[in-house]
Amino acid sequence: MKTVLKSKLQEIVVTSASIDYEGSLTLDQDIMDAMDVIPYEQVFINGKNSASRIMTYFIPGKRGSRCCEMNGGAANHFNKGDVVHLLVFKNIPDDITLSDPRYEKPIIVHL
Repeated sequence: MKTVLKSKLQEIVVTSASIDYEGSLTLDQDIMDAMDVIPYEQVFINGKNSASRIMTYFIPGKRGSRCCEMNGGAANHFNKGDVVHLLVFKNIPDDITLSDPRYEKPIIVHL
């Protein structure tokens, strides 16, 4: 198996950050749908203008809210107003190549 990009949210502004939480990323359910991700699925968060790069999981937020809330430990890395990229990966068989009809290009979401 090899790990490839499944989906990416190019840029989103962090709408809140709260350290007093179990930990996760709350994201607008509409955006989660566009990324083809589900609650508790693993996500990597990269800061656009910082060296911060963390891994956590999705929690669905209110549809249409455009929320991107850093909870728990994530709030130690990103603050309200920061711009981040969200990346989700998947495993595929080693024999799949770019020219293989089974290969699915990643979903890239731009807000």
